[in-house]
Amino acid sequence: MSESTNTSSSYSPKELLAPSVEELLDNIPGGEPNLLPEAATHDDLKVWFELWEHSDPKLGEESVELFLDDNPDPVDRRTWEGADIEPSDQYVTLFQRFLRGNDGRHRLHYKTQGYNHETDTSAVLVITLDTTAPILAVNSQLLIDPYIIEKGLSEQYLIDHGGVVTVRVPPYTEPNPGDKITAKWLNENNGQYEEVIKDLTRDDYEDPIFIDFPEALIRIVGDGMRSISYHVADRAGNETAESTAVSFQVAVVRAPHYVPHPWIIEAEGSPAEYADLNPQNVIVGATAKIPDDAVYYNDDIVHMQFGEPGTVGAIPIPVPWGTKQVRVPPANIAAMFQKRVTVYYDLVLADSSNKQSRTLTVAIGSYPVYRFHVPQLESPFTDPVSKASITDAGVPVYQRAWAFISEACLVTITVLGKNAQAQNVSEIVLNEHRVQQAEVTAGIRVRLPKAFMSSLMANQKFTVETKVSFDGGERWTRFDLLTPTLIE
Repeated sequence: MSESTNTSSSYSPKELLAPSVEELLDNIPGGEPNLLPEAATHDDLKVWFELWEHSDPKLGEESVELFLDDNPDPVDRRTWEGADIEPSDQYVTLFQRFLRGNDGRHRLHYKTQGYNHETDTSAVLVITLDTTAPILAVNSQLLIDPYIIEKGLSEQYLIDHGGVVTVRVPPYTEPNPGDKITAKWLNENNGQYEEVIKDLTRDDYEDPIFIDFPEALIRIVGDGMRSISYHVADRAGNETAESTAVSFQVAVVRAPHYVPHPWIIEAEGSPAEYADLNPQNVIVGATAKIPDDAVYYNDDIVHMQFGEPGTVGAIPIPVPWGTKQVRVPPANIAAMFQKRVTVYYDLVLADSSNKQSRTLTVAIGSYPVYRFHVPQLESPFTDPVSKASITDAGVPVYQRAWAFISEACLVTITVLGKNAQAQNVSEIVLNEHRVQQAEVTAGIRVRLPKAFMSSLMANQKFTVETKVSFDGGERWTRFDLLTPTLIE
């Protein structure tokens, strides 16, 4: 464009470079030219232009108009005046309403007008819009050898067929170079899957479409009920839904399951089907172990069962893949003091069937009573306790946290003594209290009522007794007694 403001016939319009769109995909052999990704059609599109020679909006208004196809009216017009057109501002807009529902090839060009009213027109850019996904066949299942559907996939089948399972994709509407077909080999039990991707080219997009699932992939996903399906994405990114799946049984990998009895590592003796367990060795819990020679697989769901389900203290413990040891909480052990406990592990297999190991019988001993903490008087009281010093708040007593304490424990604290008539009397100050979370570490504090303490005979011992049930109240363990003297 001439720098002069003279608009005489001596000016010859120039053809500017075609507009450009940064989002366009690279062309491929046989593919649609200058294809715009579907993801770029959800918002307005910037169409970039070349700045013409001698542009100078400081000398007057300049404009750029964008034209689509044969429409004589511009689809966008921008103007600049007073400042140079920066490189980041050298665009006009193709609005989003033109991008969807408008599939096919379209022509874009722009026209410029400088401050001196001289105009130039650009070359044409052809772009392709595609916002419509391919359409799968009504019967969209992958076509697989009927023998596999009927008999299942065996290792011998892989040997006989070169280590691959070949399937055919039913014809869909309509294939093009650049289409991407993603086929999935799925473990229906746990959702694990592997994929095979096939890209169509100019040389094969019109041919029947076959996909090979290789032996290595099949072995990764393993044995059990498996299914195959696929979806198609065209080069613009329009994607079909997943096809209807085809299911069949696979048995190409695994040795038979082998589930010998478990063992408790802290138990006495060598692994066998019977064990003695000393509670003093498992205060922080016991370690239940699946033998190293057990055989099971990563899509089996495994639980270690400590105790018969439904009994107090019984617990199923998940066994994550990659480990064969789990921790049995001390609370569950305590609930089984002086009992015989069955321990085994069970598997839920990929086909939803169950398999249970052989059983370990564990005889759990008793925990020595003398190892449980005796309740204690708290400040300001010591032995002996003066009746005259007892305030309305009573006598504070502290029961320290004991071995195997948990929120499953029930606690009863009782004070006993002789009244003025020398009769044995007692009062429960805490009755079958369920241990709270904070008390598991902090212990339990109670107060012996003033009225009861005042009723007791002086110069005699009184008793504070703690009883704990580890099994919901079925049995109670009495701790050693606190027996201070009461004086006037």
